[in-house]
Amino acid sequence: MFGFGRNSTSALEQENERLRQRVEALEHELAASKATPQPKEQMVTGSDEKGRKRPKALVVETPQLELPEPTEPTVATEPEAANFSISPAMLVVDKSGPHQEPLVDVVQRMDGEPQSPFLGVREDPTKMCSFTTARDIFSLGNGAMPSPPKASNPLLPNVTTAIAQQVVNLLNSQWREKQDPTFPGLDSQVELYGKLLTQLCSKAARLLRQEPLLLSLRSPIYVMGDIHGSFGDLDYFLSNLINFGSMQYTSNSMLFLGDYVDRGIASVEVAAMLLALKCLAPNSVYLLRGNHETVDVNTSRIYGATSFLAQCCLRFGTKEGHKIASCFNGVFAQMAMAAEIDKRVFCVHGGITKPHPGFSFVDDLNLLRDRSFPRLESWQMAPEETPAETRNRDIALGLLWSDPASSTARLDNGGFGTNPRGGDAHTFGRPAVLAFMANTGYQYIIRAHEMKQKGIRLAQNGQLITVFTSSGYCGGNNGAGAVFISEGALKIISVLHEDDEDYQPPQVLSVGHEMPTRGPSSPIPIQPSLNWGDDDDDEWGATVFGAAP
Repeated sequence: MFGFGRNSTSALEQENERLRQRVEALEHELAASKATPQPKEQMVTGSDEKGRKRPKALVVETPQLELPEPTEPTVATEPEAANFSISPAMLVVDKSGPHQEPLVDVVQRMDGEPQSPFLGVREDPTKMCSFTTARDIFSLGNGAMPSPPKASNPLLPNVTTAIAQQVVNLLNSQWREKQDPTFPGLDSQVELYGKLLTQLCSKAARLLRQEPLLLSLRSPIYVMGDIHGSFGDLDYFLSNLINFGSMQYTSNSMLFLGDYVDRGIASVEVAAMLLALKCLAPNSVYLLRGNHETVDVNTSRIYGATSFLAQCCLRFGTKEGHKIASCFNGVFAQMAMAAEIDKRVFCVHGGITKPHPGFSFVDDLNLLRDRSFPRLESWQMAPEETPAETRNRDIALGLLWSDPASSTARLDNGGFGTNPRGGDAHTFGRPAVLAFMANTGYQYIIRAHEMKQKGIRLAQNGQLITVFTSSGYCGGNNGAGAVFISEGALKIISVLHEDDEDYQPPQVLSVGHEMPTRGPSSPIPIQPSLNWGDDDDDEWGATVFGAAP
């Protein structure tokens, strides 16, 4: 996987065994150590449609991320010089593939132990480094080269990364062997696999709880849409985006917009891989929640054998399958529901929310940032909701379920309409989006939630972008798309299917929109007709009933 040759299965099995032993040792150390105080959490409860209490949701205090006010341009100052040091981890590429090792161990293995601490300078061009260089690297006053303590191992600093690396190695070896999306080789390791996933969910949930529900990210970053259990598409993009098979050697971040499960046949493996990558690179991999990351959807019978719950039961059996599906849904509830990139690009799974009377779009976003906003597995209406609970639910449903309005949609005064999906979902037309951008200062919206034949859809001069990263969706021949945000430009990626009559090699279309510093003197440059995709419908409601002409 990750586009670097075919590693030997035996080497990966040995690595997994080493990781398993490491996990056991670390768990034993943790059990013997004193418990550390946990951050204060608020328990939020509710009731379902039958009046029963909802599962408790953990809400962790998160920092306020207020949008900055426009400021006058200031003269750039020279940044302070950063202090650099050599990383204790080293990337080694050998017959087993790319992997990291402690640098001090590699130095010892390649150069050999110094026979005496008084040898002095040893310059040998065949050696990896001189004795004094090695001594200076690790600041060892006595000239010796002892192995670092286990806790400082850059590969395995804790149980979380050890478990995550085991999951990645296991899925890599199985996928590399046959590239079969049913992962038949996992059947012989189902007990180990189930244990790893349970542990992974526990660690990932704790990590995601620490993030705000509205992420504030910076470019360069790749944005990807629905994956829906298509492990082949996930592997394709990761292979092209991750350098040397390691996020630690990849400069770009990644943002996934949700809908990782259901419909595709590798939902469990897609969700497991993404959670493992999040644990391995928490500051580079970001996961938003989609409408399929709710227990009401991914346990529904309407998706039959392709539902997430059905796939869990098929892999692990009915009893254990329900348990693992529940573990994953506990993680999904902790995921962020929106993200902003460089304060200019708003990213979400579905779309924008319809504010309640007396509130603005900024009010809704500020509420989403607040630590009191609940993280629930289900957003079904409770029988006796308070106005605050109703507003919370409407914000969540709008972010996860809403869609752009069609050109013939009937819209209200605010630019919102009824969604054909039913329920409490709504559609948003151009008036709503323009009001959203004027109120928040965002210049673009990137969302997912809808299949597009070329994997991408640009509407209204490129200000609204729909991205879909699952090709061959439900047996079709659609392509997969992504967006790369870098150097003030949104660069569109469309990977088309070979059996598509319009197929051509993977291409990158650069949207020539600059993202200037916000301020009254920085208008958004608009190109006259930057609409691109497969639909004739411009997806923007034009008929506003009851509004002034």
